[in-house]
Amino acid sequence: MGQSEYISWVKCTSWLSNFVNLRGLRQPDGRPLYEYHATNDEYNQLTQLLRAVGQSQSNICNKDFAACFVLFCSEWYRRDYE
Repeated sequence: MGQSEYISWVKCTSWLSNFVNLRGLRQPDGRPLYEYHATNDEYNQLTQLLRAVGQSQSNICNKDFAACFVLFCSEWYRRDYE
């Protein structure tokens, strides 16, 4: 794992851990992703994280980046789909 990949992994892992911990959980509990209801700040942070990390394109196989992306898609759909 290169330095860029490691930094991407740490950022995504840290963000996900914080997101789950703020809901009083140690890990996801199996509910649909849209039911976690990210706050506006969390949604904006996640958007910025994905933009920053995604530009390196070295994280395509990173499971934490994928988890962040899927959570973002779920939240975007919940908020913005018409």
